[in-house]
Amino acid sequence: MEKFKRIIRENLLLIIVIMVLLILVIFLKEYFKTFIRIIDINIELLIKEIRSDKFIPFFKVVSFLGSAKFLIPLMIVMIIAMKFKKEGFYIIFGISISCLLNEILKRIVRRNRPVYKVVNESGFSFPSGHAMNNMVFYGLIINYLCKNIKRKSLKILSVSFMMLLVLLIGFSRIYLGVHYFSDVVCGYIIGILYLILYIRVINVIDDKQDK
Repeated sequence: MEKFKRIIRENLLLIIVIMVLLILVIFLKEYFKTFIRIIDINIELLIKEIRSDKFIPFFKVVSFLGSAKFLIPLMIVMIIAMKFKKEGFYIIFGISISCLLNEILKRIVRRNRPVYKVVNESGFSFPSGHAMNNMVFYGLIINYLCKNIKRKSLKILSVSFMMLLVLLIGFSRIYLGVHYFSDVVCGYIIGILYLILYIRVINVIDDKQDK
């Protein structure tokens, strides 16, 4: 109980910010027909203009790299490679909560997907699960690598690759027409806020265990 109180005290401001943003997200659907809706439609039209058939297969592959069909086997391999260390389970637990939170937000907002989709996709659109969950997943891996890789060049290369992959995954969802621009951007923002809070929580737990 004392550990929980300490986590709350040390992260009170961040928790308040996240709660305020979540409340804004819930009521954001009322404003989709105005400013945000206009931005989304204009970007959707722009993507339709520049979309090329020869790039669609590439972005389908990129999108697959952010899907559960790819991430679940990857997490299994990762757990084995990490020799079942607690850090691996931190990552799995963290991404599991993120997926649950994303699904809850989607059911609250209930925003339909764009009409002109290149690929078939079911479920609601906001916020993008690919953007949010991959931000969390690869963010947790980056956090682990930064603590455990000593070679600076390898650390920079690994972090840069994963950040680029996360951005490409988000863009692929817009390019394939299964998400609006605001779906992806808000997915990133919510993912980053959740990631910061989750990393702080596991750091507090680790500090407590080391004492």
